[in-house]
Amino acid sequence: MRPGFVAATRPLWALVAAVGAAFVASSVAYSLGAPIYSFIDFGDRATPLWSAMAVGAFAGAAVARAAGGPLGVVAFAAYLAAGATITVGREALYERAIQGSSFYFISVSAVQLALWQVPSAVAVLCGWRAGPRIALARQGTNALLEAAGAYSVASLFLVFVTGPMDPRLAPYAAVRRRSTSRSSSRRRSWRAPLWRCGGGVRCGRSRSRAPSLWSGW
Repeated sequence: MRPGFVAATRPLWALVAAVGAAFVASSVAYSLGAPIYSFIDFGDRATPLWSAMAVGAFAGAAVARAAGGPLGVVAFAAYLAAGATITVGREALYERAIQGSSFYFISVSAVQLALWQVPSAVAVLCGWRAGPRIALARQGTNALLEAAGAYSVASLFLVFVTGPMDPRLAPYAAVRRRSTSRSSSRRRSWRAPLWRCGGGVRCGRSRSRAPSLWSGW
């Protein structure tokens, strides 16, 4: 039997497991990288975020290939493409809406966001090649990854009432929504408000704390 930890499963569950793997990998990558990167450039949220998303894309593509074969990778790539389209499209619409305004701030443009999707595309190709190495030579379930993927997908429905949203960022937006119910005095003690539209943070700052994955989105 080949060494591995991802079992082959039905196409739908292969996609859910891939989404879960991407969610877990990107969360871990951001949690480890963002505090370190904040010492380099505290105001840059795009670099650690989309770098973490590329790590998630690699993990998700590898799991999709191992669990669902080439069809699983195609489905996962479509999931990523939908998210990228929403993120870049919302930013482009925002930039068009503020044309002629005397006061606005854009830290990440739609073009920059589009370029930030390239590492994820490359990561999917690398994950495609790595998938067979983590595949088990049997069919079964990937319960932990499927549970993480189910949470990620469910979060998308929770925040969809605000309009189309990048499914990769939905779990963090759902957490951010719950965090806003905390006392305002506690929020003022460590964080200034943040505004977002699409993938670029308009304005905002944080004091004495590294940015969380959902704080700017």
